[in-house]
Amino acid sequence: MPKHLDLCDLLTTGDFFAFDNTTTPDDVNAVLGPPDCVREDNLLCMYGNGIELTFFDFDPGYPTLILLRCDDLPPAGSVSLTIEPWIISENATLETLTTACRAAGIGLTRRETRHGIRWRTSGGVDLTFEDSRLATFMINYLNE
Repeated sequence: MPKHLDLCDLLTTGDFFAFDNTTTPDDVNAVLGPPDCVREDNLLCMYGNGIELTFFDFDPGYPTLILLRCDDLPPAGSVSLTIEPWIISENATLETLTTACRAAGIGLTRRETRHGIRWRTSGGVDLTFEDSRLATFMINYLNE
């Protein structure tokens, strides 16, 4: 049976199946099953259309999770992962997403970057906007 990911919950809590910066590819496989696509010496795993998990080999032979990223919006699930996109889509604007997050009680901190506007949710998820449209969301596990 596939695992379910609700993007509203993810933005609120930052909790992606309790993964953290000690999570290994084997840990992810135990929860989500094998990825749909693996690249770069097993250090980039993709689930469905859009959810990318990046690992880094800080300790040789023991890669751990450093980044969850999605820039294919809305992300589509896979056999092992279903996704409830909430309002995350290629049409999600800065104004629409800001209003929805605040209505859902999700705290937001705004930062200007050279690439555009970035909101960090109270759950630690970064939402990056380009030309007032959502371009990507990610969790940087190195911030833990």
